[in-house]
Amino acid sequence: MAVAVEAILAAMLTLPQYHGDRHADPTVEDRTRLLRPVAEAIAAVAKSRAEAAALVAVAYSESALARYVAQGYCSQGPKGARCDAGLSRGVWQVRSWCRELWAGPETAPGRHLAGARCAVQRLRQGQRQCSGKGYVGIMAYYGTGRCAWKPATGRAALMSTVEGQLRAPAGGSRGR
Repeated sequence: MAVAVEAILAAMLTLPQYHGDRHADPTVEDRTRLLRPVAEAIAAVAKSRAEAAALVAVAYSESALARYVAQGYCSQGPKGARCDAGLSRGVWQVRSWCRELWAGPETAPGRHLAGARCAVQRLRQGQRQCSGKGYVGIMAYYGTGRCAWKPATGRAALMSTVEGQLRAPAGGSRGR
């Protein structure tokens, strides 16, 4: 089942804005332009609402969907928030195991789709490895490669919330 880009984008726009972006006082239109490519990448790779929700939850938990990260400028972020000191890239903070994302510059076109592909593969791997542990296991595996991790509980709760938002009809329309 495909999840509509607009539904994913609407869910992302309900999340609190990264504190470092507030000084710019962006409009809803600015945030929409920033996040639309991320939502499009999620819609392209997610096979279910749960996968779309997991991708939103991971992106938000890893990067707060900060403008500097979404635009491919991790190294220019605030000290202590430079994408694991250059070891991670993109809103999903994937490491060098994501060859597709690491093959070119951080600002390359297609970076969100490449990151989403790698992130969803890791989430699917977590679902297989941590079967029976639900969303908490999936989120733990994404973050650590293990099926238990304390921060996974909050990420799983966010995933559930986003999944609920994706189930709600937006303006009475469904689908793409």
